[in-house]
Amino acid sequence: MAQGVLDDVGQNPVEQSGYWETFVPGLSQGATYKFEILGADGRSVLKSDPCGRYFETPPRTASIVWSGGPYEWQDEDWMSTRAGQDRWLREPMSIYEVHLGSWQRSPGPAGATC
Repeated sequence: MAQGVLDDVGQNPVEQSGYWETFVPGLSQGATYKFEILGADGRSVLKSDPCGRYFETPPRTASIVWSGGPYEWQDEDWMSTRAGQDRWLREPMSIYEVHLGSWQRSPGPAGATC
């Protein structure tokens, strides 16, 4: 895990978003990492990246550095049939937003994540 590699690197707030970012040169795709969170009680816990895109398979919970590269869509037929249509203005639609990282539970207090 890249925990040691990430110690003492600079963190920068991303405007007023509540997110922070850092850059670690030489960190390669496939490297695992977690954030170390120091609580007000002085206790340190390791957490996976809530904005991560790739994770270890449970029971492991580390985030994985992954670019994924450009995805090659294969929906040309669908896109061509919907071109010029405004069905989304006239028909019902469902939108689902799921944060899968929230489903990673640890054996601890009820409601603990990652």
